[in-house]
Amino acid sequence: MANMGYTSRILLGFVALLIGVLLLSQIATESNGTVSKGGVVNDSTTFVINGAGTSVNTTREYTLGTLGETSVDCPITNFVLAASNATTEWTDVTDYVVDLDAGTFTLKNTSATWAEVLTSNVTLADYNYCDAGYMQLGWGRTMLNLTPGFFALALLLVAVALFYGIYRDTFGKVD
Repeated sequence: MANMGYTSRILLGFVALLIGVLLLSQIATESNGTVSKGGVVNDSTTFVINGAGTSVNTTREYTLGTLGETSVDCPITNFVLAASNATTEWTDVTDYVVDLDAGTFTLKNTSATWAEVLTSNVTLADYNYCDAGYMQLGWGRTMLNLTPGFFALALLLVAVALFYGIYRDTFGKVD
């Protein structure tokens, strides 16, 4: 680098920092996809009514529309279920039973569910699930969250070293 002029060094440093910043945004975007769960709002399911409309079918298991990689290691979270015209949410265990590991639910034949099934026949579910590629290990998500920060620190150190070299060559050796 001693043979390069100051302008060449500054241009080289600027190009290197520009490429680094572009890579930093890509690294941050990619790692965010593996550490954040996906969310679904108003996932609709049509009910099945027993016989001539006398009760809710409590044996029918309904599967949520978007599951991703749902499993015992990465269950669905923040699950809320209500009929499409309901003003209040139904209560887990009282009005429905949900299996968060499998992404399924069954309704119970309660006055709350029956009243809504008669009028709307559709349920809406809100929940978070594990996208494909979601990092299920907590320490792994922590490391991926730290990666963009360490990359930014490396860019800062490269910039400081570059400009320190220019300063040293301009003003002589610094003791």
